[in-house]
Amino acid sequence: MPVRIFHGFAERIERVRREIGDPARRDWFRHHYGHARHQNKSEMAIHPRTCFEELRGYPHLPWITPATRVTTRDVCTRRMCCGWRLPEARELEAVILTDEQYAAFKKAAYDEGMSQEDFAAKLIMLHTNGFARSHAP
Repeated sequence: MPVRIFHGFAERIERVRREIGDPARRDWFRHHYGHARHQNKSEMAIHPRTCFEELRGYPHLPWITPATRVTTRDVCTRRMCCGWRLPEARELEAVILTDEQYAAFKKAAYDEGMSQEDFAAKLIMLHTNGFARSHAP
């Protein structure tokens, strides 16, 4: 093999060791992708691409976000990706935005370091709290 292939090899191995050694990261991947099975190498290559696409949608790494609760079940409870599991979670059916409005909203959520869902919830709470104060007797 050419020598250039080995350049940085020790650093890459150490980075992977740190990643594998992070229990929160391991748990997140196991919860989200541990069920994945493949018949051959081409099917196996689909799983990392799927994972990278999912991670690209988050403003930051979901395994560093707070868990919503402690549970004995072997499921993800990170607010960033699985907050819908909260008993008090509610879902809005639709919000209609233009492409430009959605792009601005998505960027604002990213700038806040929040998922789009959590950012929408924050905006709703700010509005409803302000509304309740301004209409108090």
